[in-house]
Amino acid sequence: MSNDYNFSDDLDSILSEFSNYSKSLEGVQEEPVEEKKPAAPYGIDEIIADTAKFQAAPAPKEEKQASAAAERNRAEEKTSAAEKINAAEKINAAEKKSAVSVEKPEATTEKRPVRRERTAAPETDTGSAGTKLVKRGITELVTPGVAINGNMLDFRENNFLGAVHFGKNACGVAFLDISTGEFMTAEGTIDYIDKLLVNFAPKEVLVERSLKRRFDTSFSTKYLTYELDDWMWAEDAARERLLKQFETRSLKGFGINNMHNAIVASAAVLFYLDITQHTQISHITSISRIEENKYVRLDRFT
Repeated sequence: MSNDYNFSDDLDSILSEFSNYSKSLEGVQEEPVEEKKPAAPYGIDEIIADTAKFQAAPAPKEEKQASAAAERNRAEEKTSAAEKINAAEKINAAEKKSAVSVEKPEATTEKRPVRRERTAAPETDTGSAGTKLVKRGITELVTPGVAINGNMLDFRENNFLGAVHFGKNACGVAFLDISTGEFMTAEGTIDYIDKLLVNFAPKEVLVERSLKRRFDTSFSTKYLTYELDDWMWAEDAARERLLKQFETRSLKGFGINNMHNAIVASAAVLFYLDITQHTQISHITSISRIEENKYVRLDRFT
C-alpha cells in the first residue's frame, strides 16, 4: 500500500485561507500618519530666553519662606483684630460697672421725730464714655434737737438736745446746744430732773429704749423723744466717749467725775451725734455741772 502526498491540495487550501483574510481586510481603513515637523533650530536666542525664565523662577526654598512669612502676617492680623475686640468689650464692661445709681432713702413707718437729711454738694465726674456722674451722700441727719440751720432755730432761745438716764438711786440729765457748744449736766431725784426739763425745755430728749415707758410716766410734760440702744447707756463706754471728746484723761476738772448717772446721760448725747453723722463738733470742748441754786427752779404750774 503506497502513501502519495498531494501538494496541489495543500496549496489550494492555503490560497483559499489567504483569500478569505484579504477580504476581511478590505473594510479596514488605514489611519493617517501625522507627519512630524522638523524641530526648530535651537540657537542663541532660545538659550537666552530659557536662561531668563530659569532665573526669574523662585527657588523652592525661597517659595517656602515666602509662604511661611505670608501665613505669619495673616495670623498676626487675626490676633490683632481679636485683641482689639477684647479690649473694646472690657472697656464697655468697665463703663457699665462704673455707673452709679442714686437710691432714695426708704420711707419708714415707725413714728420718729421729723428728720431732714443734709447731703453733700454734688460732685461731677466724667466717665470714660464722656457721661457725667453725680456723686451724692448723706453728711448728717438734722433733727429738732440738733438743728443748726437758721430756718429751724429761734434765736431768742437755746435749742437744747436733752438726755435722761435712770440709775438705781438717782437720775442723770444732760443738755447740749450744738449751735453754741453749750453742754451741761446734772444728777438728782426724778422731781429735780423734771424741773430741769421744764426749765431747759429741750426740743428732743434721748431715752433708753427699754425704759421709754418709765420716762413717759415719770415726767409731767410730754417731750419729743428718741430711743437709743441699751449699749449706749453703759458707764464704761460713756466715760471713754467723754474723755475722747474733751481730749483729757480725767473728768475731775469738770466736777462730774463721781456723777455716774450724769456721765452716762452726757455721753448718750455724744453717741447720738455720732449716729446722726454730726462730725463737726470740735467746738464742744467742755461740760459744766448744773448748780441747783444757779438756775430758776420752775415747777409744772409756773
